[in-house]
Amino acid sequence: MSKYVFSAILLLVAQSAIAADVFRGKQVYMQHCVDCHGPSGEGVMAGAPNFTRGDALLKGDVAMMGVLRMGQGVMPGYSGLLDESEMEDVIAYLRTFL
Repeated sequence: MSKYVFSAILLLVAQSAIAADVFRGKQVYMQHCVDCHGPSGEGVMAGAPNFTRGDALLKGDVAMMGVLRMGQGVMPGYSGLLDESEMEDVIAYLRTFL
């Protein structure tokens, strides 16, 4: 991969991260995620990760987006229920739990 292609990819990733809205992410989280993951991300349902420990947040944004879209384990997928920007916002909000 050339350094120009790599730079373009980094720029696109950085722009999407900048565009994420942590406050909207909290609203979406409180509406769709809080019952299983808890108000502080501690994971209240069996099998739900504890976001406050950080190990669950070691995945990159692309991997986390895949989990949000398709689901994982007992977590359902949110593709079709949340749009891409809402999912990005939730990921940005989850990163505040560290």
